[in-house]
Amino acid sequence: VYLREVPSDEVFPIGQATAERQYPRYDRYRVHNAGSAETPIYLVLQISYLAGRIERRLFQLDADGRSRREINLAQWPLEAAAERNDEDPRQLAPVTLTGIARNTITYVPNQLARGAAASDYDGAIDLQDALNAKQTQIARVLAKHSDPKMAFPARMADSAGNVRTDHDATFYEDRTEIPQYIVWNAELQHAIEDRDFALNQLLVRTETSPVLLGLKKGAQVDAYKKVRLEAYNSLTKAARKASFWKEAIKRAVSVCQDLENTLPGVRYDRTPIGVELRDGIPVDDLDQAHRQSILRSAGLLSLHRALTEQLSDPAAVQAEQQQLTNEAQLSAQQSAPNTQG
Repeated sequence: VYLREVPSDEVFPIGQATAERQYPRYDRYRVHNAGSAETPIYLVLQISYLAGRIERRLFQLDADGRSRREINLAQWPLEAAAERNDEDPRQLAPVTLTGIARNTITYVPNQLARGAAASDYDGAIDLQDALNAKQTQIARVLAKHSDPKMAFPARMADSAGNVRTDHDATFYEDRTEIPQYIVWNAELQHAIEDRDFALNQLLVRTETSPVLLGLKKGAQVDAYKKVRLEAYNSLTKAARKASFWKEAIKRAVSVCQDLENTLPGVRYDRTPIGVELRDGIPVDDLDQAHRQSILRSAGLLSLHRALTEQLSDPAAVQAEQQQLTNEAQLSAQQSAPNTQG
């Protein structure tokens, strides 16, 4: 039993969401061109996920794409399954009983707005286009300044209207007739400020901290504690999403456990699933050591928890804890008084 991500552009929830933000049914549509680019033959594999079973139907679309007719599942080509490491078409069945009373699909919304899924980037596309336009304008001005046109007195041109460029010296009689580059004061500072304003608007709209993107002006080496403080809006956004992700991860893992316990000979005790999400910002070592020292001295933090925060890897935690136990026993033996006669 294993977890697999279902592409969001292929699966659609059907019905009303339950209290746990899940749906009673999900329909997935896989599309494959069994013909060629000139004469396409589009096949649509519909997979319906319901509580306790998975149903499959295969359709062929007509040339206009408005109607379809159902065909045998065996006609779903092998290469279509190999595109995304999907099910073997030779083993596709109209109905598969899962053996559990729950839907095997776990829906993880990005963000919910009045019960409907919403994107973080709704309304941000226009800001992104405006930022790209402003950046392009500045780039065009800089390109012209890096390769400007040169103005020559008209009498320096030959009969064909060309000016010789194979010599390093140019003679003149009037100082005002010296050839010169055509440049102008483009007031780039105002354009750059306008671009930075558009960038800030985009970051505010997407709740993105500049320090996480390396866009902070005058950046210097800061402690991770300060970085975490400056990334407060991004971390708040991540914490808001964590309420969806934690429950979804618990459900997905518990569904895998339910499925595994349906296999012959597989039975084991179940315990509650705990999920701990990380924000990706490293912990400041000095700050963590100071906090753990205070909590340990007050008896509010176990040694196992402290090692878990430091090492993360359960195997490394167990090895380190065993080593500490061995050192403590050795130290106790060395400090014990010698009672032999």
